[in-house]
Parts: sequence; structure tokens; C-alpha cells
Amino acid sequence: MMLVLTTKQVCERFKISRMTLYRWRKEYHDFPKPVFGYGCYLKFDAQQVTDWYHKRVQQASQTDIGA
Repeated sequence: MMLVLTTKQVCERFKISRMTLYRWRKEYHDFPKPVFGYGCYLKFDAQQVTDWYHKRVQQASQTDIGA
């Protein structure tokens, strides 16, 4: 069974603002698409968002090491 997160829950889980979530969705084409909802009532697959986040953190840390 898929666990879904609201926009608010995604923001709380990753300690980001709604604007940051909006920016991630706009800038990163690989950010998971909402599984359902519309407007500000979007729902995201929790596992997909978590996996995406960890992948980004890992990429950022690898970039920092090489700098």
C-alpha cells in the first residue's frame, strides 16, 4: 500500500517551505509527480519523494568532495 504525503507533510518531513517545494518541482524534472490532487491539494508518493531527496543529497555531497 502506498503512503501518500500532502504538500504540507512533504514540507514538514524535509523542513522546507512551500516555495522550496514549488521550486524543486519546477527546476528538477526528475522530481516525482503528484499521484493525485490539484492546485495546492497535491499528494505525493512518500517513497518516491524520499528516494529523490536522498539521491539529491548524495549527488550534492559527491560534488562537494570534488570541489
